[in-house]
Amino acid sequence: MLHSLPRVVARLADAYFAARGASPPAAPAALDAVEKTLADLWIRGRAGHPEFGVDGASFAAHLGHCGAAVEGLGSREIHAEDLYLCCAALIGDEVAVRALRDRHQAVLPAYVGPIDRARPFLDEVEQRLWDSALIRAADRPPKLASYSGKGPLVAWIGVAAQRIALMMRRSEAAEKRALGNVAAETRSALADPELAFIKENLREPFESALKQAIASLDDRQRMIYSLHIVDGLTVERIGTMYGVSHTTISRWLASARADIVAEARRLLERDAHIAADEFDSLARLLASQLDLSSSLVLAKPV
Repeated sequence: MLHSLPRVVARLADAYFAARGASPPAAPAALDAVEKTLADLWIRGRAGHPEFGVDGASFAAHLGHCGAAVEGLGSREIHAEDLYLCCAALIGDEVAVRALRDRHQAVLPAYVGPIDRARPFLDEVEQRLWDSALIRAADRPPKLASYSGKGPLVAWIGVAAQRIALMMRRSEAAEKRALGNVAAETRSALADPELAFIKENLREPFESALKQAIASLDDRQRMIYSLHIVDGLTVERIGTMYGVSHTTISRWLASARADIVAEARRLLERDAHIAADEFDSLARLLASQLDLSSSLVLAKPV
């Protein structure tokens, strides 16, 4: 049993609401319900993990930070033992970190296997999973700090691993497409001496104009164009994402391409200061290799 229960639960509530940046409810009955829920969650968490300890105020503050739905819910609807384990691991308790990894390692193949069953791939996913889950980055807290206890931690961990695996596969596919684009550009230049000359001597104004032209697209045009030529999505897939037909996406892509060519040509005419015959060749290059060149430019920040 808790020692001096009223005083302890009051401290839990103070820590919880301070972490949330909110004031306790004014109604005594509502505050009493929150205090009792916090105390029950702490007791359940400690009982589930007697091998390590987290003081009540730290645990209550963790519940406030992660957005656990303490108010308005019965404590049995919240996975207290999982939250307690997360809190201890995030505090840096080495026993808790080992327990977290040991208890959830076995679930990872079931979530990652449908994407890739190779052991090296799974090992890489697992390493990235725990790095992101437990280590604070410059611009974000550890991912595990967002687990709020609404569902079992094992499912949360599994889905997080699956997302990492999918991101790795998409990244690899994008890299392959970029390498293919570079190879195609090289072959094209070797086959056409005039094109090779233009690419060597006029690359900077060409890429600058193209970059500005792409940036001038509206948000929808730029997103769809990038999804198609950088991410490699089909017009059917993009149509499903936007809830329109593939013919509509094709029309939007054609419009985006026309706008890019027109704006890039205007910028080149204004800024490049090149001879008319060179400009005509550069303009033909812009129109004929727009997607290829744009995919290389879009791989950089626009």
